Amino acid sequence: MNKLGYVLGGIVNSKLNKKNELQLEMNYIKKGTLQKPDSMNMNSYRLSLDYIEVPIMLRHHMHFNIGKKIMDKFDWEAGASVGIMVRHIWVVDGYQENFDQSKINKIDASIFVGFDYNFSSTFYISFRYSNSVIPAVKHDFIPGYLIPYDFNTGNNMVFQMSLKFVFGGTAEKESTPAN
Repeated sequence: MNKLGYVLGGIVNSKLNKKNELQLEMNYIKKGTLQKPDSMNMNSYRLSLDYIEVPIMLRHHMHFNIGKKIMDKFDWEAGASVGIMVRHIWVVDGYQENFDQSKINKIDASIFVGFDYNFSSTFYISFRYSNSVIPAVKHDFIPGYLIPYDFNTGNNMVFQMSLKFVFGGTAEKESTPAN
């Protein structure tokens, strides 16, 4: 079960010390699931869930040596996010359907970990995995055409890749001398 989506948002961060930053984001993110049709072109569905999400995280800049070369282009990140659903669409076999909206949680709380590669001090790529701690679809909502183990029991599991540009960042990244 997977569905391609996008993330659009902004970032602010503050250095805590030489290697750590506290970062806050505000994102519009598309989550959901997709079941492609079977061999008889039946039983397809798409659940699109759009959120305004606010992640907060700790980013740690890694500095290590490979041979005699200092590597300082990598970061790891870990944190939590809270999102509010702003839109949802449920499509079954090509037709949009209404369903009991009390069966969807409008709040999404997730924890995540990630890895970043810095092309420069102002441009980087981020890879992140998050999993909600509050299911998007309540556990008692299983329409007849959904298999009970779908949706990771209703949670939003997201693998995210983002390109990020930092406005107002420093021109050169500080490097830590090798010991």
